[in-house]
Amino acid sequence: MNLGPHPSADTPRRVSGHVASWLEGDPAWAIADRISMKYKGEPYSRAAPRVVALIAVDWMRAIAFDENARPISAPGEHSIRGGRKDQRNSLAP
Repeated sequence: MNLGPHPSADTPRRVSGHVASWLEGDPAWAIADRISMKYKGEPYSRAAPRVVALIAVDWMRAIAFDENARPISAPGEHSIRGGRKDQRNSLAP
């Protein structure tokens, strides 16, 4: 999943989506192994069958906060609904 660039990797994001497709067998294990190698340093256990859900993002919003933890506008940030900018929920000034 790629949410796009932002000045801070720690900026909270809200994401909503739906399952676009399911992967099984070798394609699913390849993804599970890649994630497991990153976080555990070893391939994912084959003790039980697994599937992978590929999620299509329907809605995304990045939220920036000021020094008092109040939400603020972030230049260039916006909400996305169905892959299009939603002007009603725009965070851009």
